[in-house]
Amino acid sequence: MFVQRSKQRVSYVTTLIIGLFVLFLTITTILTAFEKMNLLLLIYFYSYIQIVVSCIRYIPQILLNYRRKSTDGWSIGYVLFNFIGGILSIIQMFFLAFNYDDWSSLLGSITKLALGILTIGFNVVFIIQHYILYKNTSKQQSDDYQILDDNAHVQTTTTDS
Repeated sequence: MFVQRSKQRVSYVTTLIIGLFVLFLTITTILTAFEKMNLLLLIYFYSYIQIVVSCIRYIPQILLNYRRKSTDGWSIGYVLFNFIGGILSIIQMFFLAFNYDDWSSLLGSITKLALGILTIGFNVVFIIQHYILYKNTSKQQSDDYQILDDNAHVQTTTTDS
């Protein structure tokens, strides 16, 4: 069953990026399965893709908020919890480095550090947008979009497969 929302479609750029990621990870996984590549390197590749996807996922919302000059329609609570999670993740890394007196371990998990920094950075932008830049526009309806009644925009279709 597929759910279509109004005229929303996955863009060609998104489809291309996802296809390239899947192709790359499939090839590297096969190479690892046949022992042509190290398993640790494969795990690093997966984590680097996670960093790129995490970075990409925030940008459209930031741009949409900027274009509409509003943060209406999404939950600031999720952003605040995500922000706290990023801070706690980095604090945990510092505590572990301090506890084992191994400050080089901060860069040992570059993915965790990068995800924490990205999460904090993007969520700071969201917090500034919500509480400072567009705080007075959240109750006003923009001319750029229209509120639909009770899921009138959701259309469910099924396929025969």
